[in-house]
Amino acid sequence: MIFHFLHVDSYEPGYDLPRSPVNELPVVVVCYGSVTNTEEICQLYGLDSKIEYSPAELIRELYCRDFADADRDTSDQPATCLQAIIGDWCFVLFDAATQYLLAAQSAAPLAPLYWGCAAEDGAVMFSTEPIVLPPQRSPSACGGATEFPHACYFENDGFQNPTYEFGSIFR
Repeated sequence: MIFHFLHVDSYEPGYDLPRSPVNELPVVVVCYGSVTNTEEICQLYGLDSKIEYSPAELIRELYCRDFADADRDTSDQPATCLQAIIGDWCFVLFDAATQYLLAAQSAAPLAPLYWGCAAEDGAVMFSTEPIVLPPQRSPSACGGATEFPHACYFENDGFQNPTYEFGSIFR
């Protein structure tokens, strides 16, 4: 994946990042872009406003709190939370423990996000540049990339298809 701004971290305090593949981390957030209303989001969702969150850290904190607002309301989440985040951003969040995947992109067209699947194994792939994803080899084969829709998100709770296990890998 090519990201101009890359932030990978874990939600466990004091967790040292290994030099091994990403799927050893409990929660991985890869983010590209910026959030312009971090202070407002902190107030709305009860986060410590004294901390200067990077976009990836902000998304991780919101996820670890189930996207609950300051009143602990989790209805219509993560949609309501993602709609409240202003800026030019895209991100992919993966929780290895629950097999939860969340990918989202802001309405601004400056943060490109492409997604597709690898022709060789059908793995779901994300990138900020379509050339990184392999081209489609035949009409029946999986492979290729398409632009992720602006102002949209995709989530998979990991339990919809228990026969397939997600994982994170660098390509």
